[in-house]
Amino acid sequence: MVRYILTLSFVAFLAGPAYADADFGAELKIQQQGLLTRAGDALEQAIGSSAAFTMSSLRLKASGKTQSWSYDLHYLLQGEYSSDFSELASVRPPTPDANPLNLQTEISRGRYGSLDHRLDRASITYSTPRTVIRLGRQALTWGRGQVFQPLDLFNPFSPDAQDRSYKPGADMAYAQYLFDNGADIQAIVVPRREADGDLSADASSAAIKGLWPMGNVELEAVVASDYGDPVFALGSAGPLGNALWKFDVVSTYPEDGGAVVSAIASLHKSWNWGAKPVSAYVEYYRNGFGVTDRRPVDSLPVDLTDRIARGQIFATGRDYLNIGGTVNWTPLLQITPVAIMNMNDRSVLALITAQYNLSNTTNLVLSAQLPFGSRGSEYGGRRTTAAANEFERTPYTFHVRFERYF
Repeated sequence: MVRYILTLSFVAFLAGPAYADADFGAELKIQQQGLLTRAGDALEQAIGSSAAFTMSSLRLKASGKTQSWSYDLHYLLQGEYSSDFSELASVRPPTPDANPLNLQTEISRGRYGSLDHRLDRASITYSTPRTVIRLGRQALTWGRGQVFQPLDLFNPFSPDAQDRSYKPGADMAYAQYLFDNGADIQAIVVPRREADGDLSADASSAAIKGLWPMGNVELEAVVASDYGDPVFALGSAGPLGNALWKFDVVSTYPEDGGAVVSAIASLHKSWNWGAKPVSAYVEYYRNGFGVTDRRPVDSLPVDLTDRIARGQIFATGRDYLNIGGTVNWTPLLQITPVAIMNMNDRSVLALITAQYNLSNTTNLVLSAQLPFGSRGSEYGGRRTTAAANEFERTPYTFHVRFERYF
């Protein structure tokens, strides 16, 4: 608790009179999730054919601004309950927090659930008409991907993430300079800790990004060091008739030499289907670290599995075709289907989400994740080892979530 008080005191000291214009808010979310496994799945060995668990979260927000200074604070309380909690935890261990500041505490953990809390945002910002400087725990998204984000080096969302309201906060220093013609330069430093708890340059990231508008087209270039690997990237976006094209190409240079190229390219279009507004996209994703065959999990390249463990990459294959969109079925009901196809083994992950606005401050969200594919494929389940008849497969997953905003 001492570190929470120290962090809040530090932000309060820097923010100064910004507290005079403080803005407060809160969000409550309660989600019920169900899992269905298939015989032979590694998860089925732990939980049986099905499992259900309940998750809840309370986010308290405070922000303020005065003249050139502003601050942002988010406190997050999260709980989870399931009769299969211990079994699920044994096969899905929590990802360690690599942030330099440990602002998360486990309040309780037992046979059937856990309760923890953390500061998910704690940043102070100084801005002028041309410059922005922000220090502390914050979120930043780079890249133009719709489903996959090879250029997002900082806590990217998984393609099957059910709630994308907030990326997990990361401790970083961020700076931006704006030009009169709409161009800008951004720079970040993201320090991280190794598994032993020590800060390390090999676990940290630093990057500079430049954006230049060229008529209706914008061009970006990124130079970065990410977990010790040099990274160079180019991206662009522009109109094509009534549609919009985008692409990012990311070259990573691992220690063992050579360049690993990942990329996304997409086409987006919006129109009216009768009286219903519709937007849709088609996206190609190349995972330079991925594989094209059906090798078992224990034979996947180390560069790939390390990035999966760190939450940088969320796919084991090489080539993907993603098709998705949004249909505003009524002014209150929005439906979002997505299909992710591994082009190398023809397996598919289908995602569908429906969000209904119960009122100005409440939402009801229903979603499903449905994997399809033969055994040995990515979404059908790769074998855990060549000799085992056990498969790492995404289960059929169903969510119902209630959201309340204050």
